[in-house]
Amino acid sequence: MNAASRSLSCYLPRLLSGRLARGPIATPEARLHSAAVLLSDLQGFTSLVATFTGSGRAGLEQLTWVLNSYFADLVEEVYAHGGDVLCIAGDAFLCYWPMEPGDALGDITLRAAQAGLAIQKRLHNRDAGHGHRFATRIGVGAGDLSIAFVGGTGGRWDLIADGRALHEAAEAERACAPGELVLSPAAWGLIGPRCKAGRALGDPGTALAEVSEALSARPTPKPSGTQIEEALLRPFVPPSVLDREGSEIAWLAEQRNVTVLMADLPQLGDASAASLESAHASVRAFQQAIERYEGTVRVDMDDKGVMVLAVFGLPPRAHENDALRALHAARALRAALDGLGIDCGIGVATGRAFCGAFGSDLRREYMLRGGVINLAARLMKSAHASVVCDNATALAVRGRMTFETLAPLVLKGHAQPVPAYRPLGDSDRAQAGAAPMIGRERERALLEAQLQPLLGGEQGGLAIVEAEAGLGKSKLLADLRARAESAGVRVLAAVADAIESNTAYFAWRPVFAAVFGLEGSLDSAGARARIAGKMAAQPELARLLPLLNAVIPIQIPDNELTSEMTGDVRAENTRQLLVKVLFPAQWDPKLGIHVT
Repeated sequence: MNAASRSLSCYLPRLLSGRLARGPIATPEARLHSAAVLLSDLQGFTSLVATFTGSGRAGLEQLTWVLNSYFADLVEEVYAHGGDVLCIAGDAFLCYWPMEPGDALGDITLRAAQAGLAIQKRLHNRDAGHGHRFATRIGVGAGDLSIAFVGGTGGRWDLIADGRALHEAAEAERACAPGELVLSPAAWGLIGPRCKAGRALGDPGTALAEVSEALSARPTPKPSGTQIEEALLRPFVPPSVLDREGSEIAWLAEQRNVTVLMADLPQLGDASAASLESAHASVRAFQQAIERYEGTVRVDMDDKGVMVLAVFGLPPRAHENDALRALHAARALRAALDGLGIDCGIGVATGRAFCGAFGSDLRREYMLRGGVINLAARLMKSAHASVVCDNATALAVRGRMTFETLAPLVLKGHAQPVPAYRPLGDSDRAQAGAAPMIGRERERALLEAQLQPLLGGEQGGLAIVEAEAGLGKSKLLADLRARAESAGVRVLAAVADAIESNTAYFAWRPVFAAVFGLEGSLDSAGARARIAGKMAAQPELARLLPLLNAVIPIQIPDNELTSEMTGDVRAENTRQLLVKVLFPAQWDPKLGIHVT
């Protein structure tokens, strides 16, 4: 690898790097195999972060050094014992040992156990500064493990894992005392005769005191020398890291005000074709909704399982209206999942979070931790196939969105019931025209002059209304609309939105919805049928109807013609179709359909 590829590849588990070395991922992939899983958790992490960040910039720099050292030493022990670090979820590390040809499950489980003991010996009770000491709990499980690459939006395929080995490791870790390593019942059954037990814990497993028949070292192979194109690596590297390429890693640590969205998506299960398709479709819908509103997608795996979350407010995608973007994304995701027949809750919370890139050249991760994540997760669990947000998020978008006030929620970690709200949609922008227009006679006369030729059957004109914010542009246009409608003129209104600046033709959606009569509660099938009926009299355009998906997202399937249209060809044919729909008298049939 060249230097640029090496600096990016440390953000990927070696499993993913090895897969990309064979070429790009084009379709969802899943593998069910036997493996040993090690799950570690750093106790008292929230208190540790609070202490250091209370000292300002100097505290953040010191915390960065302390965490880099901890992360680097833990990863070094995992790699030295033949494992891989699949995910670093803040204070939790998910590591695994796959059973390769010629391996015995007991042997790789023993290697995981040896790694866990080495980690505890090296890191437990290490002085972290400011009166804190590192206290780590480790659980080890063994058995079936499903691993999949799903999503694919923008070339990003998120790695998710599920299975008995992961669940048992999580149960074992939760039963640990600080400084302890607990083996799940299955793991102990595989390697018990070669170990000395500590305390017995019953169902969660057995504490490991010592490995009496240790295996010789078998380090994880270093990434292949095969060149991985930088373009393949970049979709898997956090945007905050890419935005600051070349910066000192220490300067990436900071506290930020963010809005976190969490969704309770389907788990991978047994990696069957059906479970893979469900996981892929839901993660892809999540990626698309978050990308549309310029958030950052994260997939974390810890003792609670796979957590799919989005963060709004991280560089370089920080905006003044991140809370509003998050709520729009949550509602868009909920609608997309409804279309897939997937029920899941979505929680949204706003608050401070500690974030930054930590680790070493062996393995690095952009970490995000704070109470706002826990709150979003607990709101998600209470949402029951809807969207629920906290008070801070509702306050951040006041006046821009309407809410249903829910009964306060009793949530773990909160002494008092937590206020909760269900977002219902944007506030009514038409209220600008509710009161009568006063003044602006000159401007009204100019607009009236543009309206009169249209009333006389002549071609209309163009008027641009320009003014600073708050000076009455919306009011003036609402007055013009009212006068035009009272004179029998049909008014079609297109409204732009900064949040939707990356969504092509978004401003035109209400216009074409009105043209096709799609107002109301029509579902996608009903909307497709209505469009087909209205266009039946124009058979020359029937083959182009799938291009309307760019304007009205109702999923008209591509046909043999439109499936071949890409790039500029598709864009030009879409433009011509829209012109024909709006201005049939100006359509030049000689232009035909553009195909190259």
